[in-house]
Amino acid sequence: LDPTDSPGSFLAEAIEALSEYSTAIPFTPEPENFVSIVSTAELVLINEIVIWFSLCRVCRSSSSTLSALDLKEIWSKIRVHRADQLDADWGSFIEETDSLTVVTGAPKFAGTNKQSAREKETVKASFGSNRADLAACWLLKGAEYASKSFAIAAFAVTNSVTQGSQVNEIWPRVFAEDVEIIFARQ
Repeated sequence: LDPTDSPGSFLAEAIEALSEYSTAIPFTPEPENFVSIVSTAELVLINEIVIWFSLCRVCRSSSSTLSALDLKEIWSKIRVHRADQLDADWGSFIEETDSLTVVTGAPKFAGTNKQSAREKETVKASFGSNRADLAACWLLKGAEYASKSFAIAAFAVTNSVTQGSQVNEIWPRVFAEDVEIIFARQ
């Protein structure tokens, strides 16, 4: 699941990486297992194209030909949804299974001075003040989702979420969800 407006790149990379690691066991990617939530119609189309292209490349490498019908079927199963990612229930876009859900992406950076009025409202609703970076909202939403489901979250975020006065705004709320940081990279 990529709920961050990234142009399909995280999901495309996951599709291709999974196919490379599954040489011993044939990997047939199921398009419906890769879900994106984006905020604009343009990003819906961009994500659909990028994910479709990756799925086609992987399928093509495992079989000699893809018919027009195969290509159309792959396209029809791609799941890119237009919604406000921070207001939406991420679980409503995921089919319930016993499988681990991996949430990944690169949330929009918007420090307190660069946030729109709507973004400031979102930050204030999440943290009780508007002193946090907008990307921190995805950290909190990811923690909330992971604490209530069989999921992990990994986001590429600005290092500002670990600096200054906003640290006291962000991390107590994130850790209140009873989650832990498995890794972080500078």
